[in-house]
Amino acid sequence: MIVDASGAKYRVVRTAQDVVFLILAVVFHGAIGIGTIVTAFFTGPLIEFFTQRVSTPLMASVLPPATADEPVTTAAGVDETTGGEGSDAAGDGFTAREN
Repeated sequence: MIVDASGAKYRVVRTAQDVVFLILAVVFHGAIGIGTIVTAFFTGPLIEFFTQRVSTPLMASVLPPATADEPVTTAAGVDETTGGEGSDAAGDGFTAREN
């Protein structure tokens, strides 16, 4: 949700989130080891790497491409085929279908 709303890359958002929780662990005297630090800085980049190299090509080979009459919407309800015009008229996160 944060990535869709901000437009930032997943690895940046995930690393920032993990670092914030690492700082909270330090403030509240939580258990911190080398694994905690490595995980905080490398989980986001590794997930983004494998998404780009494995998941996206795999899904592209399995799923048929979207046709021109089928709008492609993101989790935030933005219609990527029309640039967001009229995709979520009610503002409730759902896309209205025409009959």
